[in-house]
Amino acid sequence: MVSRSVECMRQARKDLQYAQSVRDGGDLEWACLAAHHTAETALRAVLNDYGIQVRGRSVTNLCHALSLQITLAPSILVAAKRLDAHLVQPMDLMNSSRNLTVEDVNTAIRDASQLIDFCERL
Repeated sequence: MVSRSVECMRQARKDLQYAQSVRDGGDLEWACLAAHHTAETALRAVLNDYGIQVRGRSVTNLCHALSLQITLAPSILVAAKRLDAHLVQPMDLMNSSRNLTVEDVNTAIRDASQLIDFCERL
Protein backbone atom coordinates (compact mmCIF):
# COMPACT_ATOMS: atom_id res chain seq x y z
CA MET A 1 0.00 0.00 0.00
CA VAL A 2 1.07 3.57 -0.59
CA SER A 3 1.82 5.72 2.45
CA ARG A 4 -1.56 7.52 2.31
CA SER A 5 -3.34 4.18 2.49
CA VAL A 6 -1.13 3.07 5.36
CA GLU A 7 -2.03 6.25 7.21
CA CYS A 8 -5.74 5.68 6.51
CA MET A 9 -5.47 2.14 7.89
CA ARG A 10 -3.72 3.45 10.99
CA GLN A 11 -6.55 5.95 11.42
CA ALA A 12 -9.13 3.20 10.94
CA ARG A 13 -7.50 1.22 13.78
CA LYS A 14 -7.63 4.33 16.01
CA ASP A 15 -11.27 4.86 15.07
CA LEU A 16 -12.01 1.26 16.02
CA GLN A 17 -10.43 1.83 19.43
CA TYR A 18 -12.59 4.93 19.75
CA ALA A 19 -15.72 2.90 18.95
CA GLN A 20 -14.77 0.47 21.72
CA SER A 21 -14.16 3.31 24.15
CA VAL A 22 -17.49 4.95 23.33
CA ARG A 23 -19.23 1.59 23.76
CA ASP A 24 -17.58 1.17 27.16
CA GLY A 25 -18.83 4.64 28.06
CA GLY A 26 -22.39 3.57 27.29
CA ASP A 27 -23.11 5.55 24.12
CA LEU A 28 -24.23 2.62 22.01
CA GLU A 29 -25.56 4.55 19.02
CA TRP A 30 -22.40 6.58 18.61
CA ALA A 31 -20.26 3.44 18.98
CA CYS A 32 -22.14 1.83 16.07
CA LEU A 33 -21.68 4.94 13.94
CA ALA A 34 -17.98 5.00 14.80
CA ALA A 35 -17.67 1.32 13.81
CA HIS A 36 -19.34 2.11 10.49
CA HIS A 37 -16.97 5.02 9.91
CA THR A 38 -14.02 2.76 10.68
CA ALA A 39 -14.97 0.26 7.98
CA GLU A 40 -15.68 3.07 5.52
CA THR A 41 -12.22 4.56 6.10
CA ALA A 42 -10.46 1.23 5.54
CA LEU A 43 -12.41 0.44 2.37
CA ARG A 44 -11.86 3.90 0.91
CA ALA A 45 -8.11 3.49 1.47
CA VAL A 46 -8.08 0.28 -0.57
CA LEU A 47 -10.34 1.71 -3.25
CA ASN A 48 -8.05 4.72 -3.50
CA ASP A 49 -5.15 2.36 -4.22
CA TYR A 50 -7.15 0.98 -7.15
CA GLY A 51 -7.95 4.53 -8.32
CA ILE A 52 -11.65 4.09 -7.58
CA GLN A 53 -13.75 6.90 -6.17
CA VAL A 54 -17.17 6.02 -4.75
CA ARG A 55 -19.75 8.52 -3.58
CA GLY A 56 -21.87 7.97 -0.55
CA ARG A 57 -21.29 6.39 2.83
CA SER A 58 -22.62 2.88 2.27
CA VAL A 59 -20.07 0.26 3.24
CA THR A 60 -21.99 -2.23 1.10
CA ASN A 61 -21.61 0.00 -1.97
CA LEU A 62 -17.91 0.40 -1.24
CA CYS A 63 -17.59 -3.39 -1.09
CA HIS A 64 -19.46 -3.77 -4.36
CA ALA A 65 -17.07 -1.30 -6.00
CA LEU A 66 -14.11 -3.25 -4.65
CA SER A 67 -15.63 -6.52 -5.87
CA LEU A 68 -15.10 -5.28 -9.43
CA GLN A 69 -11.36 -5.60 -8.74
CA ILE A 70 -11.11 -8.59 -6.39
CA THR A 71 -13.26 -11.41 -5.11
CA LEU A 72 -14.90 -10.73 -1.76
CA ALA A 73 -15.90 -13.47 0.66
CA PRO A 74 -19.64 -13.52 1.37
CA SER A 75 -18.90 -12.83 5.04
CA ILE A 76 -17.44 -9.44 4.05
CA LEU A 77 -20.67 -8.43 2.32
CA VAL A 78 -22.74 -9.65 5.27
CA ALA A 79 -20.63 -7.57 7.66
CA ALA A 80 -20.98 -4.54 5.37
CA LYS A 81 -24.77 -4.85 5.28
CA ARG A 82 -24.95 -5.12 9.06
CA LEU A 83 -22.79 -2.02 9.44
CA ASP A 84 -24.92 -0.07 6.98
CA ALA A 85 -27.92 -0.71 9.21
CA HIS A 86 -26.27 1.66 11.70
CA LEU A 87 -25.82 4.49 9.23
CA VAL A 88 -28.36 7.08 10.31
CA GLN A 89 -30.02 8.79 7.38
CA PRO A 90 -31.16 12.41 7.79
CA MET A 91 -34.85 11.47 7.94
CA ASP A 92 -34.10 8.89 10.63
CA LEU A 93 -32.92 11.58 13.02
CA MET A 94 -36.51 12.29 14.02
CA ASN A 95 -36.95 8.61 14.94
CA SER A 96 -33.52 7.94 16.40
CA SER A 97 -34.52 5.80 19.38
CA ARG A 98 -33.25 2.54 17.95
CA ASN A 99 -33.06 0.48 21.15
CA LEU A 100 -29.55 -0.79 20.50
CA THR A 101 -28.07 -3.43 22.75
CA VAL A 102 -24.47 -3.98 23.78
CA GLU A 103 -24.52 -7.10 21.59
CA ASP A 104 -25.54 -4.94 18.59
CA VAL A 105 -22.53 -2.73 19.25
CA ASN A 106 -20.20 -5.68 19.79
CA THR A 107 -21.34 -7.12 16.45
CA ALA A 108 -20.73 -3.78 14.72
CA ILE A 109 -17.24 -3.54 16.21
CA ARG A 110 -16.45 -7.13 15.19
CA ASP A 111 -17.74 -6.44 11.67
CA ALA A 112 -15.62 -3.30 11.39
CA SER A 113 -12.58 -5.18 12.67
CA GLN A 114 -13.18 -7.95 10.11
CA LEU A 115 -13.32 -5.39 7.30
CA ILE A 116 -10.14 -3.64 8.47
CA ASP A 117 -8.31 -6.98 8.72
CA PHE A 118 -9.48 -7.85 5.21
CA CYS A 119 -8.35 -4.49 3.81
CA GLU A 120 -4.95 -4.71 5.50
CA ARG A 121 -4.30 -8.09 3.86
CA LEU A 122 -4.76 -6.62 0.37
